[in-house]
Amino acid sequence: VVVDVAVGGTLKLVEEEIAQKHNAKCLDGSLPGFYISHGSTSHWVLYFRGGGWCKDESDCAKRSKTVLGTSTLLPKTFAFSDGFTADDADVNPVFANFTRVILWYCDGASFAGMKEEPIDVNGTTLFFRGRSNMVAMIEDLTVNYNMSQATNVLLSGGSAGGLAVFLHADYVRSLLPPSVVKYKVSPSSGFFLDHTNTRNEPIYPEMIKYIYKMQNASAGVSEQCRCDRVGTQHYECMFAQVAYMYIQSPVFVLQSQLDMWQLENIYTQSNTITSSWQQCLKKGFHNCNTTQIDELNAYGTALLDHARQAHTFNKQGNGGFYHSCFDHDSQQSSGWKHYSVNITMKDAANKWWNSDGDDAQQHTYVQANLLQHSKPHQTNPSCA
Repeated sequence: VVVDVAVGGTLKLVEEEIAQKHNAKCLDGSLPGFYISHGSTSHWVLYFRGGGWCKDESDCAKRSKTVLGTSTLLPKTFAFSDGFTADDADVNPVFANFTRVILWYCDGASFAGMKEEPIDVNGTTLFFRGRSNMVAMIEDLTVNYNMSQATNVLLSGGSAGGLAVFLHADYVRSLLPPSVVKYKVSPSSGFFLDHTNTRNEPIYPEMIKYIYKMQNASAGVSEQCRCDRVGTQHYECMFAQVAYMYIQSPVFVLQSQLDMWQLENIYTQSNTITSSWQQCLKKGFHNCNTTQIDELNAYGTALLDHARQAHTFNKQGNGGFYHSCFDHDSQQSSGWKHYSVNITMKDAANKWWNSDGDDAQQHTYVQANLLQHSKPHQTNPSCA
């Protein structure tokens, strides 16, 4: 699935006084910013931009010289042509007339880091201020862009921005004006599993553990989660499957159980990845053998099982759309309109938004099967 980008929101950098108040900075020290498409002043979509993470100091130094680490390189306009932030009312009938804001991601840790002092990496000064950036952007929107009039707010985000929704769902609610009477959250492709790779190596878990410490992300995760864990395990609160357990706001999860990024970067990530796995994933499971199909099904089942184990999964007002399509962040692509689990992703999300405290079962869509041994291995025809 190809992600289509359309001209939409206009770039605005956070007012300098507000940024200084909160010590908000991108990795390189530049002002954080957002893209805003003006619509109803009472109805808003806030969307965390994704873009992976920087896994260590050297990686963050490189990132600081890209659009994911500095605002100095950002284009004047930006938008996704699909999903909650799309301009086209045919594509986005419920939210197209909302004021839609893409909160730009320039900190490298899903808006969770809060390290007071900058660090030096071979002459490059870095700032880890993701949480401050988030706070400053929301204050700027409230003070200078009429979000003080908001009554209905949807918080969403994709990929690393989807993880940000899991991490900050309830905290963002606390930052919004008292005029807000309807607030819901919908993370897309952010349920990154705490899982080893095919060789039982904890590559992704160790990466998140290091990022948590490097960026001092303790303030960017649930306080209750930290209280429930001993100090050495606080980093676990940065995993989506853990953060999900603590979300109190109404939440609707958009997630492939066979997410492309996860299968390539969590499950099969290794310095010695076999060519058979590369071939298996290269063409969307077409060249997978039966053993690999079984292993992929086990991974997808584990993802859904972790979601189901949380009381959040069945909590009134919640829901989710879980599918088997091999892609990543399909809300920002044509998958928004086409992927179906007895209902399209778009229609399922809109139905949930328009509901009011329904049983979670009424808004939870799960495939009966993921992959089959016979070709085509994919059992969901809408994924084609």
